[in-house]
Amino acid sequence: MSNIAPFVAAALRDQVVVDLHEENQALREENRRLRDYGITWTVLITGQDGSPVFAKGTLSHHELLTEMISSDPKRPFEDISVQVDMEEGEKGTTFHLSSFQNFWLVLEIENCLSANIVQHTVDPDHMAFKVSDESFEIRCLFGQGVLRGFRLNAPIPRDRLDGLAPELKTTFVDTSSDAFLSLAEDTMGGDASARFSWVILEARELLQTLGRRPLQEDEI
Repeated sequence: MSNIAPFVAAALRDQVVVDLHEENQALREENRRLRDYGITWTVLITGQDGSPVFAKGTLSHHELLTEMISSDPKRPFEDISVQVDMEEGEKGTTFHLSSFQNFWLVLEIENCLSANIVQHTVDPDHMAFKVSDESFEIRCLFGQGVLRGFRLNAPIPRDRLDGLAPELKTTFVDTSSDAFLSLAEDTMGGDASARFSWVILEARELLQTLGRRPLQEDEI
């Protein structure tokens, strides 16, 4: 037997111990996060087949509950919502307003055994929008769903922004997506690009979604 064999065996044992310690530490940190903040919702704005990802945001269960608790107690439960700030999605991906009617909201729920929530974001005939700070803020007016509204940041030229009708800057205007696209094209020109700033989600719909699946041990 080689004279170095015992040393090799000891080194291997030491590495196993180190690996087990690091794995145990990682599990402890994960359990601590779930205990303190709950599960994480990942919010994605995607193309029709889930790709590409135009924007991404996250929301912890703790943030959802905090938003609900801090809301005006006189507010009806069905009106409580939560804002999720969105960041850029896949590198090199640009959202063009010409795709406005064809993108989707996807909600991935951490540790969830059921399918993701997938919702078409725009009903062609039922939406409302207003313009502020060179952005389009859009509300969804269709039926039941998780998404309540979102904001698109778009480079509206100052001279065209000043030329828009005053009511577009003060209140939401009910319209169709075709009418919105026509105004956006007139305002910004051509196949304009935009990015998602935030989305507003229905708190009640999120909680009902959790109620339709078994809770994980760390969520109880």
